[in-house]
Amino acid sequence: MMPERSVKNQNLIVFLLVAVHLAVALPLAFYLNIWVDEASTLYATQHGFLTAFQTAAAEQKQAPMYFWIRSICSAGT
Repeated sequence: MMPERSVKNQNLIVFLLVAVHLAVALPLAFYLNIWVDEASTLYATQHGFLTAFQTAAAEQKQAPMYFWIRSICSAGT
């Protein structure tokens, strides 16, 4: 069994790591609004695979595979 002091130190380390993560992640979540990115993806894939295939490389400036898969997955909805 671990000494009580060692357990407290581990708990403190975990708490500090979580606090640092939140201090970095929360401001980034605010400034890098993910909903704008998701709206862009939905717009690029709303007309199906062929349109997503044609415009992914030209307009999105990102790897097109994600948009192609997204357009196939959203075709049934």
